[in-house]
Amino acid sequence: ATSADDLLGHPGFRATENAWRTMQTLADVAAASGCRLVLQTLDGENPGVRRLMADPEAFLKDELAARDAAGFPPKADLVAVTAVAPTEAEARGKIERLAASLRSVAGTTISVSGPLRPSNPFRHGTWRSLLVIRSKALTKPVLAALRALPEDFIIDRDPEYLG
Repeated sequence: ATSADDLLGHPGFRATENAWRTMQTLADVAAASGCRLVLQTLDGENPGVRRLMADPEAFLKDELAARDAAGFPPKADLVAVTAVAPTEAEARGKIERLAASLRSVAGTTISVSGPLRPSNPFRHGTWRSLLVIRSKALTKPVLAALRALPEDFIIDRDPEYLG
């Protein structure tokens, strides 16, 4: 038995995929042991919980449709850019300038969110600030702007987690 609600409660656009994979693994272990898998949930009528027991083809079809509607990979590009600096204000300033620059270069072809404060903004003696780019397809000017960033920026394409 496992709590489906807990599996679905993780942050990130891959939470449902990871929960489904966990359920498939548990189902395989139960079948190999000659046991039944019991799925525990607070809301058995929740479509998200019911999808966890779907066959691979049905799950993939639903998951891709949901990601397409929300603008997440593989249906869209997602890029997290983190600025690292000695002070929080400096890191935030770098992200503010980058966000303004990207918005002017790309116009409405991308969505730029930020500056955002990561869940752990101070790590390894430096401060961090974050922006997130979502787009159906990254344009050449946006890619050129990202390639031109100095080494104190961290670029993560299709990140597992934001922040």
